[in-house]
Amino acid sequence: MYQDERVVQLKELIDSAPATPEDEWQREFTDEEVHLIRHEKAFDEAFGKHLDYPERDRIALIRLQKEFDLTQKRIKALGHSGRIKREKNGIAIKGTGLWATIGLCFWSWLLPFAVLTVLWLDSQLKQLELMNSTNFTMIILTSVLSILAWLAVFWVGTFFIRPWVLEKQTLKANGLPWNTKIQGPR
Repeated sequence: MYQDERVVQLKELIDSAPATPEDEWQREFTDEEVHLIRHEKAFDEAFGKHLDYPERDRIALIRLQKEFDLTQKRIKALGHSGRIKREKNGIAIKGTGLWATIGLCFWSWLLPFAVLTVLWLDSQLKQLELMNSTNFTMIILTSVLSILAWLAVFWVGTFFIRPWVLEKQTLKANGLPWNTKIQGPR
């Protein structure tokens, strides 16, 4: 019995102790968010392993997430595409319009090429009875080129265009002008 009273007194003493400056930031976050910040493995599972940040930057990223109402899925996509950057003043999202324009230029070339290779492949497969070794080689080569073209279309969309779209959707959802820089304080 005496032991239990001491444990209760010790818990009360710990709870009444003033917070250290290190722990001040914890008051603004939920328990789940504190767990994400404190445990790197949980942070990696939530946001992806490509955001290998120290605790200070993890705090800034969670603040940015809360400030702009970003989902973990969006942060993961932006981090995967390399658009979340660490800066002196905190974490910033940089889905620049220049890269989106470059991506759209690639798409304007890749999409017609990918469609034409599929159409040509279809026409060659319809003439299967006229096949000789040259046609067969061309069919294989065109199939490989078609697959590569479609993979390139996906890659350009993921790494060039989607980050810019996500950034603009976030700005619109928060009622901010289109040219606002999304940056969270440290």
